[in-house]
Amino acid sequence: MIATPVWLHPEHFEAAVKSGKHIYMEKPAGVDVAGCKRVMKAADSASRKQNITFGFQQRYGGVYVKAKQFLDTGAVGKIREVHGEFLKFALKGDEPVMPPPRNEKEKLEQWKLWRATFGEVIVETYVHNLDAINWFLGAHPLKAIGTGGRTVEKRGDLLDHLSVTYDYPDKIQMTFAGSQMTPKFFRSNRERYICDNGFVETAREYWTYSTGGAPVTEKSQHDITVDALAEFACCFPLAQAFSTDGRLKPAVPPRAQWTRTDSCGGAVSGVYVRNQAFGSSLIGPTPSSTVSTTES
Repeated sequence: MIATPVWLHPEHFEAAVKSGKHIYMEKPAGVDVAGCKRVMKAADSASRKQNITFGFQQRYGGVYVKAKQFLDTGAVGKIREVHGEFLKFALKGDEPVMPPPRNEKEKLEQWKLWRATFGEVIVETYVHNLDAINWFLGAHPLKAIGTGGRTVEKRGDLLDHLSVTYDYPDKIQMTFAGSQMTPKFFRSNRERYICDNGFVETAREYWTYSTGGAPVTEKSQHDITVDALAEFACCFPLAQAFSTDGRLKPAVPPRAQWTRTDSCGGAVSGVYVRNQAFGSSLIGPTPSSTVSTTES
């Protein structure tokens, strides 16, 4: 498992691939395009017997899987627009301000404060939402325009809030808002799909929909991280995975194919489909989604 500071991900991933071990790496792939490309190149060189999974838990979360399946039935019609948000308390604004790192020790101590080591909050944190939305839409943005600022953050060089509008194929727009400075008691992390005949809303704790009547909601029985790790463990022929009640159960046979999303907060993203018989292929690039206007 690779859960090290983001700027070290490419180096550690390359070493893990060379070791021949199965790999579960936390998102994102890297802090920038160059780092993500290093990870993609290393993944292409991996043995077809290696299982490589990234920590995009929404892809495996039961509530997300059910919402995606429901959306795909067409019961709520075609998606017209999407709204996502990740608003949370992460700072008050009175945290001690430290000078830029002067050595490796200080670089490790402050890695969550600087773009060079963290990759900006949209890269390290909000990438969960962006990946889930790309998955539900089955596409990547064509362009993005956004803005952000530092209202209370005085440390490092990261933003404490931002908003981005993405243009997808078929004239679908998605708006995303992120904040690190809400009151301690407030947190909102969700995605909402507005469709012809209703809406679908997803979150780590639940999914809900409505076609005109009272909303129907199903809550998750556990943290969806459990689903992601169980799926990873089930790829091992002799592995056993924990059931949701904490007991061990035999794993299901490994899948013939698996998917992985390499993402750097939208800076570079692609879905790989790897199969022992057919190798791997990259399905579409994603343009930068930093707080600036970009086009593919």
